[in-house]
Order: sequence, then structure tokens, then C-alpha cells
Amino acid sequence: MTTITLSRQLGSGGDQIAARVSELLNYRLFDKSMILQVAADVGLSESEIVDFSEDSHTARNFFERLFGGSRTVARSRVWVETPSGERQAQDVRLDDQSSVAITQASVQAAFRRGNVIIIGRGGQAILRGHKDVLHVRIVAPIEQRVARLVDEQFTSYDSAAQMIKSHDRASQDYLKHYYDVDWDDPLLYHLVINTGLCSVEMAAHWIQFAVEVMHLE
Repeated sequence: MTTITLSRQLGSGGDQIAARVSELLNYRLFDKSMILQVAADVGLSESEIVDFSEDSHTARNFFERLFGGSRTVARSRVWVETPSGERQAQDVRLDDQSSVAITQASVQAAFRRGNVIIIGRGGQAILRGHKDVLHVRIVAPIEQRVARLVDEQFTSYDSAAQMIKSHDRASQDYLKHYYDVDWDDPLLYHLVINTGLCSVEMAAHWIQFAVEVMHLE
């Protein structure tokens, strides 16, 4: 059983490639339901848990770096047992560290299950060095990324360019802050695919082939 981690630049076509690979290999896409399974094990409310990843991360500014500390990313509810044995709901603050820990546990659980594609969420760092894991990076030239975003979201060129810039910065910050790795480091990945030079279908088949070869080793 192989797990695929897929890191992608916004506008690179990474999500479409992941969906196509899922079809080709009959793999499950890692989603919030897997995180909810782990959250339930520690008593967190399924309706309120947050899927905290680089897509929902905001890069820290100078003052946040200077003073440190965790940030609240959501509020949730846990069930506690009173001395009399009664279960009561208690509201708690979910900071970024606790939310990242839940995501890490969920990624590890998905890896143990296998045959899954983990998009983002630091998968390339969490599962670094594990056997039976294929790490893939999807990139594209900035002009093509902007053009795709304009077509997909019916937004202006300037808005799309700013969205990409913010997303790239947040992803860089997320991987550096929580895992001390460089998001763009090619040594983190088995494959780096430039969709400026290939189609979604071609990229998906390259990944499919890589997984099939891994099964032969």
C-alpha cells in the first residue's frame, strides 16, 4: 500500500491532478472526514473541529514572530466527566499547535491505512523518510498560474496575482514554522512536475507509473 503526498502551488493544477490520480489508482483523497475520525478519538466535537493546513494558514507578521506564542484558529467543544460520572460539554480554545497536532495524527493514521493521496497539510514533512510514500510537488510558471486562477475564479489578473503571492507566502511560512523545512526544496520530493510543460493527464499518469514501480521494489 502506497501513500502519496502532493504539494502544489496555487494555480498549478495540483488539485485536478490529485483527483485524476485518485481515479486512476482508486485511491482515497485525504479529507476532513479522516481528521474528524482522529478528533472524535480525543473527544472533540465533529461539527466544530478545524482542518488547519497551509490553505487556512496566514503567514505570521514581524510582531507575531517577535513575541511568539500560539494563535487561536477555532473554538471547539470537548466532553468531560464530572466526579459524579456525569458527562458535560466544555468549550475550549483550539490554538494552531493543537490543530496542527490533530492534522499530524490524522496524516499518520491515513498513512497506516495506505492507498491515500494527502494534499498539502505538511504531508511531505510529516511522512518524510517513511517507506511506501511517494512525495510529489506540482509547480507551474507564475503567468500560467495567474491565468488559470483568472479562468477558474472569474477574477482579475491583479487579484489572482495577489492571491497567489499570499498563498505562496503562507505555505512557505506554514512549513517553515511547524516543520522547519523549505516548501520549495526539491530534495523533499521524489517527483517535481511542471504543469507548464505537461497536461494534467500526463502528470497524473507519471504519478501512477511511479506508484506502480514502487510496488515492484
